Amino acid sequence: ASYLTGAITLRSNITLHIGTGATLLGSPDAGDYPRVPNAWRPEVRGMSALIHGDGVKNLTMTGRGTIDGQGVAWWKRVVMRRRMPEYESRAYKYTPLAEFCAATRSLNTASFYFPCEGRGGRGPGAEEAKRGSPRPRLFTCVRCTNLLVEQLTFRASPSWTINTIFSEQLVFRGLTIEAPIDSPNTDAFDLESCRNVSISDCTMATGDDLVTIKSGTDEVGRRVGKPTENVTVTNCTMLWGHGAIVLGSETAGGTRNVSVSNCVFRGTDRGFRPKTQDGRGGVVDGLVVSNIVMQDVYEPFRIHMYYNMLNTKDPADRTSTCRPIQAVRGDSVQPVGEGT
Repeated sequence: ASYLTGAITLRSNITLHIGTGATLLGSPDAGDYPRVPNAWRPEVRGMSALIHGDGVKNLTMTGRGTIDGQGVAWWKRVVMRRRMPEYESRAYKYTPLAEFCAATRSLNTASFYFPCEGRGGRGPGAEEAKRGSPRPRLFTCVRCTNLLVEQLTFRASPSWTINTIFSEQLVFRGLTIEAPIDSPNTDAFDLESCRNVSISDCTMATGDDLVTIKSGTDEVGRRVGKPTENVTVTNCTMLWGHGAIVLGSETAGGTRNVSVSNCVFRGTDRGFRPKTQDGRGGVVDGLVVSNIVMQDVYEPFRIHMYYNMLNTKDPADRTSTCRPIQAVRGDSVQPVGEGT
């Protein structure tokens, strides 16, 4: 059964259970998403996520059901804002991840994706997303403590899929997160200034980055000064997407103690990508990588210190730093495929 809903506001000490065969469908109507304060700039209000919690404690989200953001309607609006007639009538084709995996092992089967220019979200929708088109995220938790999310499927988010901010003691286990390969800005996880986070046994395939670790931008991020720290990612499979593990580009508060192990990256543009802007500040310290298999990954590792350079201020006193990274290769792990 499917249930159409607008924004849902969470409370402490509850369990949200979505059983097998049940699907929550996010409304395509912007009026169904109230305005909520921005976590970094409370004076600014933005669109609520489909499922939103602020200051929530002891929350469990479980079941084998699906949370579907019905992103197609929102992605089309992004494209139309550019007034590109050749894309305004495009037929977005969405193939669920399970169907894709059952049909082919190749990530080069273009017929499984709606029309795009190249791989990994480089179509017109992705470019327009940078210009701004309000879209809800699928699940956002701000200042939350003791969160468990397991076994659910998150599908077709209009924007970022799971976004946690200023939160701690977070466990994500056994999730499936899926969106088409060129859906704009559909990151799987965006962790912002969070601590003690575990992501395990998840399968992810989206139109943007997969696990993204952030800690604020520029003056605001430096003033708040909260790093993202103590993050473990293990036993996960990352399929298409821009980057499997991305640190930044919002790095102003710093990143500490990130461990990634026993994962498979297949068909992502990049494996590991610390990225920031010169002048943004922040230190990335303690990234440990072990037992990773990469197949058809264009750039297994890239450190990008001049990402999307818009900051022209003198960076001399706040240059970002990426300290030594430890990569441990397991004895049984062998390179797989071209581009490994």
